[in-house]
Amino acid sequence: DDDDDDDDDIDGGGGGDDDGLEELPRKQSASHDVRLQRKKHEIIDWVMGHLDDDSDSVVLTDATQSGNPIIAVTGAWSTMCGYARTEAVGRNARLTQGEQTDRRCIRALGAAVKEGRPCKVQLLNYRKGGECFWNVLSVSPIEYGGRALLYKGILKDYSSMLSPLVTLRPQQYFKVARHYDQERPLLNYLPAKPARIVVGDGPDGGVAPPNDGAGRDPTWTSVALYVKRLGWQAANRDPEYLALWLQDAVASAGLRYAVDVEETADAELFSLVITAPEGLKCRVLVHPADTVGAYRVSFDRLAGNQFAFHELFRKLKAHLRDA
Repeated sequence: DDDDDDDDDIDGGGGGDDDGLEELPRKQSASHDVRLQRKKHEIIDWVMGHLDDDSDSVVLTDATQSGNPIIAVTGAWSTMCGYARTEAVGRNARLTQGEQTDRRCIRALGAAVKEGRPCKVQLLNYRKGGECFWNVLSVSPIEYGGRALLYKGILKDYSSMLSPLVTLRPQQYFKVARHYDQERPLLNYLPAKPARIVVGDGPDGGVAPPNDGAGRDPTWTSVALYVKRLGWQAANRDPEYLALWLQDAVASAGLRYAVDVEETADAELFSLVITAPEGLKCRVLVHPADTVGAYRVSFDRLAGNQFAFHELFRKLKAHLRDA
């Protein structure tokens, strides 16, 4: 024991040249931490200042603190989730989870956050009063200096839009995608999909302004079809949701179908191949439209009578009128 005490005295003993050598990195590290904290708060101020507090349901969490606690929310988030800002800030975002929230999705979400990966989840979440709601959450890391300082979560309440489904039931899901991993700058509007947000320094030392001079999300890539097809464009709807509504429409009509999802480096395509009576076969695509954040539903006749194809199109579109 006496030897241990002596070792402690030597390890922590004052004086000597070693103290001066250790103090410099310690001061540099402290200075670096101060700069990161200052930049983090500059980013928070910039992001929150460019949101519509009443309509954009957004939560920011602090990746520099243990447990990744909530550091800022919009008024729309408070309205959706039922928690005042003072009740939410400092707590983990899991405060909206409940009995029916899928634990597998939550574990996958936690793993993606640890890895700094953008992702999307559809969950059954709970408002403060205990009411559950369907939440589509897009999560994007905000990076500066090679590390994530914040996570930005954009919430969409899909409860009223999923409840009218006739045949199918919505499922909770978690997903990552190659096209989510694209880098983009801060935008002064809500992005169309998750992405890695990389922040630099502006000429005045503050947050660099957006470099999307064309007013478009630089990660958005539309998919054009070379032949004009029947269809329509849906704004403010996630592609997974549109694909689910299409499946519900086809299943409600008693038709057979097969679903396929094709991912590229820039986008994701949802495809349904429908087999109808009398040799009619058609394909429905859900693909990014020219308008940022909008998706087009396009119908293509593969085989069978053209008049029967148009009749099926009208029938399915009528089913999707509330989608």
